[in-house]
Amino acid sequence: MPTRFPGSKPDDFSKFEGEAIRLMQVDPNLSRFGDVKIDEKFAERLAREGQLEPGLIRKGPGGEPILFAGNRRRLHILWINDHPERWSDWGLSAPMTFAAKYKPVTEAQARELALSENLERAELRPIDKAQIAQAYRLQDREEAWIADRLRVSTARIRQLLDLFSLGDAVLALVDEGILTEAAARSLKKLTADQIAEVVAGIRAGSKPHEVLTAIREQHRASGRLKPRTGREVLKALEAVPGTRAHDFMQWLRGDPTVTLEEVFS
Repeated sequence: MPTRFPGSKPDDFSKFEGEAIRLMQVDPNLSRFGDVKIDEKFAERLAREGQLEPGLIRKGPGGEPILFAGNRRRLHILWINDHPERWSDWGLSAPMTFAAKYKPVTEAQARELALSENLERAELRPIDKAQIAQAYRLQDREEAWIADRLRVSTARIRQLLDLFSLGDAVLALVDEGILTEAAARSLKKLTADQIAEVVAGIRAGSKPHEVLTAIREQHRASGRLKPRTGREVLKALEAVPGTRAHDFMQWLRGDPTVTLEEVFS
């Protein structure tokens, strides 16, 4: 089915065919949030109904077209064109073209539209939301405005911004499921050097709580780590198996393998 846009004039947009679709330059604000996963139901609907809305392109420094909105549609059209064995099921007899409309925009406007497109992705992970929240923050958006866009509370936005502030190495650990988001945010109390030590220790195969305990003790002994409050120390020890605080909490929770006599022996 041909690409069509109700109410648009033929000269309002440009059509890209074949390898030109694959080779299109994509705005970094679109590609920074990782790969787009192919949704076969969306692909089928796109093949049957056609591309009902154009992508948006701006002119680069050399006049080259740069796509800043519509990358999800572009990638799905590529996927459709790469699967000719399914065209007959979708009513296609030829590869689809990708249409994009030139839109004069500033860099800030392009970022805004790219972020809006990323918000439409169903598979947004915490790391994606943290990056989007930070990108909006750099545009001087208020936390309440960002919360409304991401459909979360302002408290959640603060958590996401804290997560982003820890750097790419920590975000990667969260993304890989090695470190929980809560554990990652607790690193905010450490210095950049200490965070780097935590990451290196975890990557070397140690358990997160073992690395944290070792680094805290090392820096406390050298006087480089300020004393924590008694409540914070107790909370940290509760998470470390083998400590009296941990065993006592297990007893309070009704663990039959722990007796009060053993805790205070």
